[in-house]
Formats: sequence, structure tokens, C-alpha cells
Amino acid sequence: MNLTVTSTFKAGNMDPSRFIARSAEILRAYDTVIFPAFKEEIKAAQFSWPRSTKRRNGDTVTSPRDIVDTGAFIRSQIRKANDPMGLTLTYSWGGGRYGVNYAGYILTGIPARGYPGRDWIRPALQKNPLDRFFAATWQRLAGTSKRSPRG
Repeated sequence: MNLTVTSTFKAGNMDPSRFIARSAEILRAYDTVIFPAFKEEIKAAQFSWPRSTKRRNGDTVTSPRDIVDTGAFIRSQIRKANDPMGLTLTYSWGGGRYGVNYAGYILTGIPARGYPGRDWIRPALQKNPLDRFFAATWQRLAGTSKRSPRG
């Protein structure tokens, strides 16, 4: 799932390098909010499941449930730093390091087997909207508002 946020603004006479630097600073601040928010959504007992299940960790869970199980999936969450300007946030779940190759199945489910998708990404983004965070933090950094950056 890719999420692209595009905005339009009037920069006036702001130097483009200052705009880029401030935007990168805001995204670094947003990362400190959204990265743990994804993990909180994974840990929240909020996902419907059609039956009780005995997990590999030994717990028997019903519905609603979290999507933690052994903890490998939540530990597999990583940031990918692939933008030298700092204007992109990229997160990934899964990968060989944690033996998790099923993150996509968790997100979208497996309809043919009756397994529903469990989207932990969308709720985190809805509770922590980037546009509001960006605007409030920009205003705070510009000294034009004292509102909370959580928006």
C-alpha cells in the first residue's frame, strides 16, 4: 500500500532550500508519532476473526483480537531511509530477518481460506493524519501557532 500526500501552498518569498529543510524536519517529527502508532494498532485487540484460534505462542484468542502472536511480525517493522532529502517516509513489515513473509496476507487476508484482512496501517494514519500534523507543526516552527502537532 502506497500513500502519497500532495499539497499546494503559497511560499511567498521563502527560499526553496528552507522549505525542503523544514519539511524534512516535520517528517522526522511525524515519524516519531507514526512509527509507534503502527505498533500500537498491531497490539490493539480490534480485529475481527471468524473463530477462536490457538496461537503458536500458546494463547487461545477469539474476536476481536490483536495481530501479535509470537511477536515476529511486530518486530519486523522497519523504516527505510531511501531519500537523501528526507522528504519520504517508508515503512515495511516482514522480510527474512524475522522469518516473516506473510505481512501482505495479514493486511489483505486470504479470502479463499476465509481469512479476513487486518489493516493496522489505515487506523494509525486516521488517528494521526499527516496533513494536520504537517500544518500544525509548520505553524509552530514558523511561530504562528501554539497548537499541538498531533492536530
